[in-house]
Amino acid sequence: MTTEMRKTGVDVVGDIPWGTHFCLFYETRADLLETLVTYCKVGLENQEFCLWVVAEPLTWEDATHALRRAVPDLDQYLADQSIEIVAARDWYLQDGTFDLNRVINGWNEKLARALARGYSGVRVTGETAWLEKKDWKDFCEYEESLNHAIAGQRLAVLCTYPLAACGAAEILDVVRTHQFAVTKRRGSWDVIETAGHKQAKAEIKRLNEELEQRVLERTSQLTAVNSDLTKEVLQRQRAEEALRRSEGYLANAQRLTRTGSWAWNVATRQSVYWSQENYRLLGFDPDGGIPSDEVFYQRIHPEDRDRVRRETILERLDEGAHFDVDFRIVLPGGAIKYVRSTGHPVRNISGDLLEYVGTSIDVTERKRAEQATGLLAAVVESSHDAIVSKNLDGVITSWNKGAERLFGHTAEEAVGQNITLIIPLNRRDEERMIVERLTRGERVDHFETVRMRKDGSLLDVALTISPIKDAADRVIGASKLARDITERKRAEEALRQAQADLAHVSRVTTMGELTASLAHEIRQPISAAVTNAKTCLRWLARDEPDVAEAREAASRIVNDVTRAADIIGGISSLFKKGSPQRELVDVNELIREMIVLLRSEASRYSISIRTELAEDLPKVMADRVQLQQVFMNLMLNGIDAMKEMSGGSELTIKSEAENGELLISVSDTGTGLPPGQADQIFRAFFTTKDNGTGMGLPISRSIIESHGGRLALIGHSGRGATFQFTLPATLAAHA
Repeated sequence: MTTEMRKTGVDVVGDIPWGTHFCLFYETRADLLETLVTYCKVGLENQEFCLWVVAEPLTWEDATHALRRAVPDLDQYLADQSIEIVAARDWYLQDGTFDLNRVINGWNEKLARALARGYSGVRVTGETAWLEKKDWKDFCEYEESLNHAIAGQRLAVLCTYPLAACGAAEILDVVRTHQFAVTKRRGSWDVIETAGHKQAKAEIKRLNEELEQRVLERTSQLTAVNSDLTKEVLQRQRAEEALRRSEGYLANAQRLTRTGSWAWNVATRQSVYWSQENYRLLGFDPDGGIPSDEVFYQRIHPEDRDRVRRETILERLDEGAHFDVDFRIVLPGGAIKYVRSTGHPVRNISGDLLEYVGTSIDVTERKRAEQATGLLAAVVESSHDAIVSKNLDGVITSWNKGAERLFGHTAEEAVGQNITLIIPLNRRDEERMIVERLTRGERVDHFETVRMRKDGSLLDVALTISPIKDAADRVIGASKLARDITERKRAEEALRQAQADLAHVSRVTTMGELTASLAHEIRQPISAAVTNAKTCLRWLARDEPDVAEAREAASRIVNDVTRAADIIGGISSLFKKGSPQRELVDVNELIREMIVLLRSEASRYSISIRTELAEDLPKVMADRVQLQQVFMNLMLNGIDAMKEMSGGSELTIKSEAENGELLISVSDTGTGLPPGQADQIFRAFFTTKDNGTGMGLPISRSIIESHGGRLALIGHSGRGATFQFTLPATLAAHA
């Protein structure tokens, strides 16, 4: 039942609770419209479903027109079906007869639909002008039944009666069958009181006066008794209230702690009490009553039943001893719970055992936590990695076997010491940085550093560090996992050295194959220098030496020798073996140098070299020799692909800056790649040449990727192929 108050929109009525059934007597059509429009408008504004049953003197059009003036959004309400306006004869007289039960059921159906759609309730107004004499008695019975039907429901019903059509008898019937009645006559509101109502009030007044007299006569006699009774009642009320509160607190406490309570009678050998939480915990329906011991034991896990019988009252009854037993129960759906049951014997004054009282506690989460903790502890202890925890002051709080093996300190030696025990002096700034990140709740992943063993030796480790938080989500420490990566570091260094050696061998091999071309390339400037030297001598040997001409020839000698020296220097750098050295490299300049070295090789096969080099290209932080090797490999591959072509062969080298990257491509107009080989050319030892090693492209890709770029074949269908590589903008710097 709800006592929520609802606005009526009728000033003389004010607010009413749900379940109110009242009536309005009206004189004029205007009074009727004004009241009902306000009544429905307030209902719509308060999220109520409204049903207006109209009859003469109002029609559906009259009601809609009047509502639209007062409710601007009426069309939306009608579209949403928040209000219905129906004719009285359609509502009350279906099939031409009035059926009390059918009409009341109709109200209930409207209410159920409205509540299902989220409305607060239903507001109804029904006009009775359609009533005929033959229906009056049935309708009065309906009005009286409606009082009971809507009591406690989210329904409010306003019935309207035309005063002109109601005689005294009808008015009395109407007032009798409603909770109250109001009327509006000549613009004023009145509350209707019938003669019977006035007589009843007078009789009540007389009886009240007699009662008051009797009360006064008995007051002196009852004052003392009343005082005692009042005290007793107050005491009893306090005791009952305290008991209710205690029972409520106990029920809440049992629910919050997942603890049920029970009592078992020794004489009857049956349970005589289960708390609600005990039913819920053990998976039984309270409506089915307390289950028998046998039914209860069937719910215990088969592996635990015999043990529970041995350790509890069923087989230890004569001992009358306290017991604690843990066991599993299998719920109807198959889920398993862990339960701890505790029983305590209760004896009378003679020491006879009367009953056992006890508790059942759901310890499922604790058991699973213990299992998880045990598993985690076993994992931690068996881990080959060092797992260490510490507080924010750096004091070590745990130290597993892996830490003992890795750092050489036993747990007894390490726990309680500061974490700097294993941090070299030159690495202690790292710990401050790590603590700062941890206090912000951040996790540190794969932090590679150096740590110190007990004997002072150093080892490479990778750290994963997670913050440890308390129940208030505050960081109170850290858990560190340290993995020895010394061997991996050595392997990586060995791999890098092997790759460098392989690249060096590849360069030397390639340079050996280019001996004739390189000799020709060097011979040209040297021959030019010799010619210019002879010319210089002739100018100086004349009777009148021509110094100007001799100087010009000497300048050409310097240029030729410089050019030869540059070629030799470039060749020398490719033969040089050493560790990679990163420096700012002008890629366009590097391309031009490689063209000088390979121009003779291209000319041998009538291959022209064309460049499209972007101006103001950023320099790149890179190893010059390694990039020379990439260019040499890609350019020679292009030349090899065009050796057998007849005329028009061209090698094109482009450079550009795009989307923050340097983009370099080397294209040829050769035979292209056979179908199916495009995905294999970067595999080690795969080659399309008769005398190739299959290592040039894999080495080139490795070099580019070590610089943070990508090398790919981007065009190979039809004639020719294009290889393209990038260098990321993060490594680029403008000259």
